[in-house]
Amino acid sequence: MTPDRVVDRGAGATRQTGERKAGTARFTRMLYVRQPAPARVLLRRGGLVVVALLLAVLIFWLERDNLRDASGGRVGLADVVYFTMVTITTVGYGDIVPVGENARLVDALAITPIRLFVWLMFLGTAYEFFWQRIVEEHRMKKLQQQLTGHIIVCGYGYSGSSAARLLAASEADPRVVVVIDLEADRLEEAAEHGLIGLRGDCTRDDTLKQAGITTAHAILFCIRRDEIAALGTLTARNLNPDIRILATVNDQENVQLLRRAGAQEVIAPSRLAGHLMADAVSSRYTTRFVADLLCGPNGFMRISERPAREAEVGRAWREVPHVLVVAVERAGAIIGFWEAGATRIEAGDLVFAIEANLDTPGRIELAPPL
Repeated sequence: MTPDRVVDRGAGATRQTGERKAGTARFTRMLYVRQPAPARVLLRRGGLVVVALLLAVLIFWLERDNLRDASGGRVGLADVVYFTMVTITTVGYGDIVPVGENARLVDALAITPIRLFVWLMFLGTAYEFFWQRIVEEHRMKKLQQQLTGHIIVCGYGYSGSSAARLLAASEADPRVVVVIDLEADRLEEAAEHGLIGLRGDCTRDDTLKQAGITTAHAILFCIRRDEIAALGTLTARNLNPDIRILATVNDQENVQLLRRAGAQEVIAPSRLAGHLMADAVSSRYTTRFVADLLCGPNGFMRISERPAREAEVGRAWREVPHVLVVAVERAGAIIGFWEAGATRIEAGDLVFAIEANLDTPGRIELAPPL
């Protein structure tokens, strides 16, 4: 099954920021409706072409006295139909020609627009139903051959768009990001930010296969409805048993459901927001610091999970500049800063830390008093 649309703005688009150039304008499509069946479209356009040809025949029939046959015979209905066809198709054998000023004006002002209309209908239909699909299928096959170790983001709403942009813009681990959504305007927005868009249902096997699920590194389900996220998780796990699956849920009760379906990590944004709001009642800066940490490279600080660097091995946790080490994973165990063994970093440690974004100017704003 071929997806409805593929959006890809050029080679290497996933590494671009997608910022619009100054002075350029982009047409924003305002209306998205269900497209009619191809057979109905072809029938409708064919009918319009027939009407245009009949109109041209009628015009030439009314002006038949100004048409001259090279053989010297009288111009009849068959001659008018023949002359209409060769004129519309721009063949022009010259055996029948318009004579007189009126005939030439009719040809220029009435027949020429009909000729252009018919040609545009043929060219547009050929492009839409044949050439465009051939090009799109070729681009899809080419993309599928190049996709490996990429990340699939299902749903390009608020959470999905934020995750996709951060993943594509990550300097530490830049990856190709493929966005799956049912709404064309969201895919256009994704393409503007340098992402690859695929229009389709993320719960269907064929859509996920088109997105390269078998060679993907991870898939994110940022869907508003938990049951769709669960079905998509089951489908993705069935197609790729080794893929990393992450999902968001609206209802806390569905966290275990998604995990049993095969998701390694399940996040409940509503519960997190509730905790932050409750804490903000009696604190001034907790929510601000947490929100800044969650901004990734755009914040003043970021949460980092990485292997210990060579320059850090042997150093005490507090001696690492611009880094607040929270915990390390060592020999299959987590050692936190609160434990006695939290002294020095060793080779092979996986470090969990809060690091300063030195390239980001500014500080946390002062909060109003309670």
